[in-house]
Amino acid sequence: MPVDWAGARWSTRVARDGVERAMIEIRLRVAGYDIDAAAIVNNAVYVRWLEDLRTIWMTRFLSFEACVARGISPVLTRIEIDYRRALRFGDPVVGRAWVTGLTRATATFESEIAPPEGDGPYARALQTVAFVDIARNRPIRIPEEFLVPVPPA
Repeated sequence: MPVDWAGARWSTRVARDGVERAMIEIRLRVAGYDIDAAAIVNNAVYVRWLEDLRTIWMTRFLSFEACVARGISPVLTRIEIDYRRALRFGDPVVGRAWVTGLTRATATFESEIAPPEGDGPYARALQTVAFVDIARNRPIRIPEEFLVPVPPA
């Protein structure tokens, strides 16, 4: 099921590095094919949702299409997911993502899959993203657009 990018909500969040950064929130939907026999969302679905969150977050800074036009590409180099509690078919759910740290060559995204209000997250994730020069297949510095903590809307 495609994610509704138009329904994305932007706000800010103070990241682990103490910098106030842009945060995206999108409403997610648990589809019938997302669940297992116990009506619990399969772990692989969280990875897909995290990819959607990062892609939507990136579009505010530099779209994937613009990256490819420049001959660069974001690459997920690490993912860590802590599953906190079961997400079941019919449960309301949102995804949130923000950058929590930057180096010259990587960005660390923090994300959560959670109910819209209260009760703590279903899952929390950390993801490390690097950029590569597509032609040379070599790492490059993070594009300047991503160094702006809160870009204009």
